[in-house]
Amino acid sequence: MVKSVSNVDVDQMTGEETFFLDTNVLCAVHFQTKWDADKIKAYSSFVRDLLLKNITIYVSALSLQEFYHLIEKIEYKSYINNHAYINKKDYRRLIVERNRIANLLSLIHKQIKEQYVLINDVLDLDDLDEFVEKYSTHMYDLIDFAIVSHHASSCSNFITDDKDFRVDPNITVYSYL
Repeated sequence: MVKSVSNVDVDQMTGEETFFLDTNVLCAVHFQTKWDADKIKAYSSFVRDLLLKNITIYVSALSLQEFYHLIEKIEYKSYINNHAYINKKDYRRLIVERNRIANLLSLIHKQIKEQYVLINDVLDLDDLDEFVEKYSTHMYDLIDFAIVSHHASSCSNFITDDKDFRVDPNITVYSYL
């Protein structure tokens, strides 16, 4: 089932609900994205309203790994668009840039730790085997597959803009429609 984040009345929720926040929405709410302002506002408002209602929002360590890698990737692309091209390994050696990104990550990580419940998640060989064995039955990338596999039985609400989630009948997707 898919629900629009713009049309959900959080006031009607009991507070017993729990949600998982996907990487793409984390990025839009806490960093930057090329999404239009209305979409960002819809997600930000929905997440804020859930938090104000004291509804638990989980974030997987796997999502954070993706998110923090994405921040570095975006910052690297921005750097090479405004300076001479250097490869990513050389970019990582630039002390000023490394410190700037370290400060940015520290600030974002602090915000996330204060607002959400962080879940320690790992990928193991069983996850990889299951991902490959069930590949024709789902639309997920490996990280999303693992998060849903690990947690959908205890928390079936996922806030995401990723359309791959929408075809999974075992979860409820909250998305911008």
